[in-house]
Amino acid sequence: LDVRGQVDGARKFSFRLVAPDGAVVAQRDEVVQPTVRTALFVPPTAAPGTYTLAAVLYDPADLTPIPDVAGETEPALGEIAVE
Repeated sequence: LDVRGQVDGARKFSFRLVAPDGAVVAQRDEVVQPTVRTALFVPPTAAPGTYTLAAVLYDPADLTPIPDVAGETEPALGEIAVE
């Protein structure tokens, strides 16, 4: 993920694997850097189905989500099929 704008360590991303029912089954938070690389592991208890990979940009001081340019606070980055 490439980041544009202010990158001073004051913000974090929460990368989330979201089940079809909306439950978060995996999550990893990372400090925002100019280029962010991360990994999420699908838990062995995850049921088969299509999951959404989402990212939330937030202020760790008060956990307030910061919307993207479209106004979304948890935009989808893609989908992952679990078999």
